Amino acid sequence: MCETAADACGVMVSDEGSMCVEPPPTQGELQIEVLGPGSIKVTEVGHDASCSVSIAPVVKIFAPNTISITYEIGGQPMDNCLCKFEITATLAGLAKGSWTVNVLPYSQMVDVP
Repeated sequence: MCETAADACGVMVSDEGSMCVEPPPTQGELQIEVLGPGSIKVTEVGHDASCSVSIAPVVKIFAPNTISITYEIGGQPMDNCLCKFEITATLAGLAKGSWTVNVLPYSQMVDVP
C-alpha cells in the first residue's frame, strides 16, 4: 500500500475550487459522491476561513484505505472577515473497496466501485 501524496500513489486529484457560499450554511458537513469506478467527489461545506484567500486540497493516502485531506491556504487574509467556504475536489484512480475519508473534523466511509 502506498502511503504518501495521492499523486505518488497513482490517485489523480482535481481541485474543483473553493468559494465563499452565500447565504452561509447553518452547519458544516462533508459530502461524498461516487462518480464511477475508482472516482469520488469530496465537498466540505461550511469550512471557516478568512475572506479573500484561496483554498486548495492536499490529499494523502494511508493504509488501510484511508484518505486524508488537508488544505493549503493562499492569498492575503482580510482582518475581521470570516467566510463559510465550500471546497470541492475529485479523486480518480482509487482502488475498489471501502475507504475512510478524513477531512478534519469529519470522517466518513465510502464504498468505491
